Amino acid sequence: MIYSPSAESDLFWGTYLDYTVGAEYQRSVYGEDFVDWLSGQLYLWAGVSHRGLIEEIELTPWEYADDGSVVREGEYGPGPYTPTITVGIGIGVEVILFRYFSFPMEVGYAATYTLTSGTIIDGLSISLIPQGGARYRY
Repeated sequence: MIYSPSAESDLFWGTYLDYTVGAEYQRSVYGEDFVDWLSGQLYLWAGVSHRGLIEEIELTPWEYADDGSVVREGEYGPGPYTPTITVGIGIGVEVILFRYFSFPMEVGYAATYTLTSGTIIDGLSISLIPQGGARYRY
């Protein structure tokens, strides 16, 4: 989660608020212990997430003189709150080292809907997404 209330701080490159909350279900299809220190599994996954975003926008444009010099700098501020919902499904491969260190790699399709869009067609996007990670299993 990123929250930056100050418009003067460009620490987060023009983002005032950016958060994501999600959950994923994994169902093992096949698993194997190859040797004592190496295991793996093939699995299907399904997930859902919610994202909220407020980005910086230009409130007033920059003004330039005929010679190209700046007459007045533009003003920036927070834009509208943009909530999205994403639902996805796909397949994954998990490599497990020494029974505790897990490296999942996933690919699937995700449908994202922007809740503040005017119509379903304008707010819906479907894309192929890769995901990966590193985790400690206990």
